[in-house]
Amino acid sequence: MLTANGVFARFTAMSAHLSILIMIFKERDQYVGFCDFSSDYRNLTDTRFIIALSFSIALLIVELIIFLLGPSLLRNKVTLATTLLHSIGAIALSFMVLTRWCSVSFWPIFAICSIIPFFIESINAFGYNISH
Repeated sequence: MLTANGVFARFTAMSAHLSILIMIFKERDQYVGFCDFSSDYRNLTDTRFIIALSFSIALLIVELIIFLLGPSLLRNKVTLATTLLHSIGAIALSFMVLTRWCSVSFWPIFAICSIIPFFIESINAFGYNISH
């Protein structure tokens, strides 16, 4: 049986991930500037980075809403997987902030720590609604 600590850990990991994403979004020019690109490619990279950050924030907000509605609240495997992935995402993004990674480094973090948990949560919520 899942305890309240698991739910709290999941909410905390999702909140930390979202907070760091918003912080990076506000300072995105720095992370594009850390890449040594020409001005044309810099503008393209900035546009792609804005799209990726916006999409990541939107996915995380939708996932947080689904989580708060409760279909996956007491499912141990879903809670463990999403807590782990969002914790990894928050830690990786913290390293991105502290060690000044180039914005191109965001793509693997986005794929692993934003898209996968969103699909886990969506499939779980959709399956829950069908079975009930």
